[in-house]
Amino acid sequence: MPESWWNIAFETNLTSLADFVIEMVEKIQFWEKVIESQGNMPAFWMPAFYEPDQFIEAQLQKRSRAESAATKRMKNYFEVMNFFEPTLRNCPKEPFVSYIYGLWLEGAEW
Repeated sequence: MPESWWNIAFETNLTSLADFVIEMVEKIQFWEKVIESQGNMPAFWMPAFYEPDQFIEAQLQKRSRAESAATKRMKNYFEVMNFFEPTLRNCPKEPFVSYIYGLWLEGAEW
């Protein structure tokens, strides 16, 4: 990837221009699916977000508004699931539950 792009491009571990373009196309395809489904996705691919922490904060705000509670008093709980491909079967729709995928862990073990 050209060095002049680094300040304005999304953060990536990929350094070649070809890999960067492939990842960008994957992100665009994900957002097209989100638009087609009107946001009714079984799970959200975290690498597609420019700022993934803002997605998690938005989930807290959504619940805090529904329950009229301060977001500072709320906590996120995370559970590692055992599935590779998110579907409605393994990601059932539940209130205030969001399934995410596309994360990786380096240099550690469970």
